[in-house]
Order: sequence, then C-alpha cells, then structure tokens
Amino acid sequence: MDNKNNLQEVALLRCLATFSIVVWHTYCSYICWDVAETPANDFYNKLFTRIFPIANMPLFTFLAGYLFCFLMNEVGKYADFKKFLLNKTHRLLIPFIVLGALINLTEYGKNITDILYGQPNHLWYCLMLFYVFIICWIVEKKISRKVNIVLVILSFMIVCYGKSYLYKTPLGLYQPLYFYCFFYAGFLFREHFEKKFFTSNASIIIVSLMYIICCLFYNSHLCGIMAISHIILAFWIAKKICDSKAYCENEFLQKTVDTISKYSFGVYVLHQWIIWNLTREPHLLSYVKPMLEQHYIVAPIFACIAIFGICLILTHFICKTRVGRYFLC
Repeated sequence: MDNKNNLQEVALLRCLATFSIVVWHTYCSYICWDVAETPANDFYNKLFTRIFPIANMPLFTFLAGYLFCFLMNEVGKYADFKKFLLNKTHRLLIPFIVLGALINLTEYGKNITDILYGQPNHLWYCLMLFYVFIICWIVEKKISRKVNIVLVILSFMIVCYGKSYLYKTPLGLYQPLYFYCFFYAGFLFREHFEKKFFTSNASIIIVSLMYIICCLFYNSHLCGIMAISHIILAFWIAKKICDSKAYCENEFLQKTVDTISKYSFGVYVLHQWIIWNLTREPHLLSYVKPMLEQHYIVAPIFACIAIFGICLILTHFICKTRVGRYFLC
C-alpha cells in the first residue's frame, strides 16, 4: 500500500512537472527568448525563475532517480546490466537520436549538427538521462557508493558555480555532470529520507525556510539549494493531496493523473516543437507576437492550456500506432 501511494505521488508530480515545462517554455517568450516586449517581462522573469528553479528540470531528474531506486532496490528490476543498457537505449538514446534529429529538421532555424553536441533541441534531456542512468548503475553496483557521493558533491558544485545547464560540449557531456546531483538525491531520498522527512514537522519548516530565503536572495549560486528544497516541498504537497479523502475517493481524478503521467513524455517531445515554431517562423510570428504583446496576461495563460491539451490529444492518437508507442509511451 505504501509503494502504491508513493507511486501515485510520483504520477501526480510528473503531471505537474510536465505542465510546468509547458508553462515555462510558453513564458520564455517574455523571460529569455526576446520574442515579446511587455511591462510584465521583468515580473515574469522573477516569478518563474523562482517557482520553477532551473526550468524545473531538477524535478524531472529527481523523479527519475527516485523511481530508479524503487525499481532497482525494491522491485528487483535492472539486476542485469545488459538488459538495463538495452532498456535505456530503447527508452532514451534512440529517441534522442531519431526524435532529436526529426525535430531539428522541422524546427525553424535549427542546425542538425547540434546533435553532435547533445543539444539538437529539448531532447538533450534524453541523452543526459541516458548517461546518468548508466553511470549511476555502474558506480552503485560495481564500484562504491562513496564514489557516487563524491560525484554528487562535484555535480552540486557545478550547479552552484559552473556554467548554465545548456552549456555546449561535444556529445553533451556537460549536462550529466550538472544534473547528476539531482538524480542521486532522488535515489537517496527514496532509500533513506522520505519517511523520516514526512514524519517531522521541523524538517518541513526548515526546508520551507530554505526555499523562501533562496527566493528572496535569488542568485545563481543558490539555485541548487532552491531546486532541492522546492522538490522536497513538492513531494510533501503531493503526498498530502494523494492522502486526502477527496483524492482517494475520486477515481476519475486518479485515472486522469495516470493518463497524463503516461503521456508526459509525448507532451514533453511535442510542446516545444509547437512553441518554438510559433515564436520563430516569420509568418506565424507575425500573428503570435502582437497577441503576446497586447494581451500579455491572458494570451500566455490561454497558450499554456491550449498547447498542453493539444499535446495530450496528439500523444493519445500517436500512441495508437506501434511506432508511436515505441517512442512516446
């Protein structure tokens, strides 16, 4: 029962994280893409960099590490390295190569050679996760946990004092160094800290204060602490929701969460392709830019909801095909 509830919390968090990335990329037109100039740009920048630390990619990565720990240590999956490598090749590496190349060829202004740097587009995340999974398995199973702890410390230092997570390196080797601390933090949280944290009000208060302080004194050196505290608070909120009577007795809501969670990768793949072309292709931009600038409060809210819904519907129908299920489900 405990495992089921925990997995339901993960499903809910995956839904929220997926919607948040749609929101983030929608508001990037105001925050960092220089698409729309409005009086709200500075406000949007301050708001979304705090409520979605590092574009909320640490949350996705933390969830991956959390589930990896659950599946490997509690379910007994991933015992054989060859099967594990094959699984991650199909789930992450091949989608990075195939979907990454396809999206690059159809996104306005993109260069296909970016795939050599692990950054053909937002599918860089698949390659990063592939690296992180393989490294973690080898170190955890064949070397020593102490080495993993050292890697986490080095990774966290890169987050606090290194370059942006989108920094270009051959084969995309910088991103796994940057995100490894969040992945293994999820692993350790599942293994050691989750139950202790949720039974301690003092822990919740301390983490809440850490997050508030990081928001108030926001700078790049505090992003790692902000992201971790934000993730733990998100887990706590998700647990409260999943344990609530209203949620437990609402089968429709649970099925909706499970469906969105199942389609989350499809939404991730499709959403930026839509947003990027809408805000880059000159003919489309000639219509989109005036709307974003004139209706800078209503337009992005409507866009977030519409794009999220469209991506869910497209993923649903794409997953009815064999190829679609292979890549997106």
